[in-house]
Amino acid sequence: MIFVVLVAELLSRRPRYARLRTYIPLLWGLTAASAIGTVVLGLMHYSEGGFDGGMAVRHRNYGIAFALCVTLAALASVVWRDLYDRAIRIPACLLALILITMTGHYGGNLTHGSTYLVELAPQPIRTLAGLAPERPAVTSLQAADVYLDVIGPMLANRCVTCHNKDKRSGGLDLTSHANLMRGGEKGTVVVPGKSGESDLQRRVSLPSDAEDFMPKGKTPLRPEQIAILQWWIDAGAPAGGALGGMKLAGLAPALSTQLGLTRKPAATGPAAKADPAIVARLYEAGFVVRQMSLEDPLLDVAVYSPGHDVTDKELDTLATAADRIVRLDLRLAGIDDADLKRLDLRKFSKLQVLLLSNDRVSDSSLGVLADLPQLRQLNLYGNAGITDAGVASLSNLKQLESLYLWRTGVSAQSVAKLSAILPKVKIDAGESQPSRPAQRPMKEAAHVRGS
Repeated sequence: MIFVVLVAELLSRRPRYARLRTYIPLLWGLTAASAIGTVVLGLMHYSEGGFDGGMAVRHRNYGIAFALCVTLAALASVVWRDLYDRAIRIPACLLALILITMTGHYGGNLTHGSTYLVELAPQPIRTLAGLAPERPAVTSLQAADVYLDVIGPMLANRCVTCHNKDKRSGGLDLTSHANLMRGGEKGTVVVPGKSGESDLQRRVSLPSDAEDFMPKGKTPLRPEQIAILQWWIDAGAPAGGALGGMKLAGLAPALSTQLGLTRKPAATGPAAKADPAIVARLYEAGFVVRQMSLEDPLLDVAVYSPGHDVTDKELDTLATAADRIVRLDLRLAGIDDADLKRLDLRKFSKLQVLLLSNDRVSDSSLGVLADLPQLRQLNLYGNAGITDAGVASLSNLKQLESLYLWRTGVSAQSVAKLSAILPKVKIDAGESQPSRPAQRPMKEAAHVRGS
């Protein structure tokens, strides 16, 4: 908007565009209104806490200065028009540009970290910016450092934008091992040797729609990364040490992938493709469809518009692909017992993940789930119709690895009973229940259509 004002000011000095002068006070007024609104929202966010260091203060101060600048310019363009034309118009535009640039710069630092502009710069520039020399590329699994090469970069890629020295969401700074172990406002997040009691492990293992899931708004950790984090915590959460001197508990392939030491061999033939007719049919019916991977033509299907109740016609179309679906996401789709009966879940013979959170499912639909031999993850979050009466049916799901019962009618006593019956199943029923790390060996999905 400032650029628009500046261009209008410059053009309005020419006779051909003199009429633009009429609109300049309006342009300044719109700029001032948006700046004031943004500052108010920013101050509200700042008051929530979690912003330490001078970066947030500078971002706030430059933002306020910018709002004042454009507000005074808007006032001058109406009240002191002659003075504005003689001495204010161009300096005000240039000052506003400088202030908004500085505001944006410090806002970028808060979002991406204070060194994001020079992280990939040559070392002399990095040195001037106070950055340590980059670690040499890892060439062998045995020589890699467990924290500096594995855990630290993993957290930096997913978590540090919200948990750094300038933006400590929840009082948590994950930029170093010492800060990670110090924890945040609610205490420690890593309990060395006890991943099941570590809040960090619990949060990254939750389904992405859970209230406490982390990282919010960012790509979740992959299943193998969650397994690596669990292994590291159970190993005592060491601050360093070569992987060659540690017991890797079968995680050597996952660690090699994380370190970039393994490369998938080039395909020798055409990639497997999902049936385009099925994909098109599901997409036209209102579903997002993804192929599980380039090598796996089976499907990951989700409702296109969560919050919109699926129709009988859409369910009938979905049922035509029952034997092709591995992951089915029906969250916030208004699914009830009649809908599940219409789908006839027994036909979904390859289904591994079923997400029914915030729907209208009750205990009467749980019995059929025992007929899904491949089912590994079941999310019933937010279904009040799931009660203690359904525990008997849930106890038959011995093939499960993860079961989510947050905000259902299942009591803590019944959850404890179910945990005793299914000791190998991670049952998450909220913060009051113990959480075991999830193990979800699902392949990454590759987009097919409708993403």
